[in-house]
Amino acid sequence: MEEITENIKEVQSISLEILKFIDKVCKENDIKYSLCGGTLLGAIRHKGFIPWDDDIDIFMLRKDYDKFLEIMDKDSKTNKKYKALHFSENCKDYFYRFTKVVDLDTVLTESTYITPKDMGVFVDIFPMDDVDTKNIKKVVKKNKKLGSLLAISANKKAGIKGNSFAKKCAKFVVSLYAKPFGWKHWAKKSEKYATSFNGKGFDHIFAFSGAYGIKDVFPKSMFDEFVELDFEGYKFPAIKQWDMYLKQLYRDYMTPPPPEKQITHHYFKSYKK
Repeated sequence: MEEITENIKEVQSISLEILKFIDKVCKENDIKYSLCGGTLLGAIRHKGFIPWDDDIDIFMLRKDYDKFLEIMDKDSKTNKKYKALHFSENCKDYFYRFTKVVDLDTVLTESTYITPKDMGVFVDIFPMDDVDTKNIKKVVKKNKKLGSLLAISANKKAGIKGNSFAKKCAKFVVSLYAKPFGWKHWAKKSEKYATSFNGKGFDHIFAFSGAYGIKDVFPKSMFDEFVELDFEGYKFPAIKQWDMYLKQLYRDYMTPPPPEKQITHHYFKSYKK
């Protein structure tokens, strides 16, 4: 196999083809989605990928997310090019709290966590769930705890990495509690908690599987209107309130970070078959 981990243009090209496939599926089935995170930032600031970034992120409301996964699961018997990996009976070794649509002509191996079967170069899809903002600090705190227990239990080693000896010791103690339950236990608890607020009339949404904590809480109306944005010479949908979203996550998002921070963080190796 040919390793492409450091060939950022090659990985970007494969990721873009996955996004074009997702876009086609969504348009054919009336599924709403939006570019998000660094991908949305790249679309606004660079009209494409952030130059030192090689992944693509999108998000959907839970109802669209579930519909997309149902279609992809049905298609998996005949589609030999792309597959949606998500925590389910169809992906028994997949522990992430969001979906990865992978290119099956590639292979990706994790250095820290267990590597699910069929893992390859991917596009991440994050579900957005309703949330009770009256108790948002408690919700975010509990969600972070569940995410940490899941991550530690899915760690190949002992989950003891840290910036200090004290942190390493703390994580080791937590791993003694988390690992005996197994990562499936924590994945189920995380999924149950993330969906527990849906259908109860709340007017805000939260990326329970996101990386920004309370910054990932937004008005549900953010998904009412969409625009088409340029990304690598193609048009993809994005929430119309992209400016509000990006300011909440990144503040001055049009100013690039200093050169020493313009790097790609790889925790995996990727290959072409």
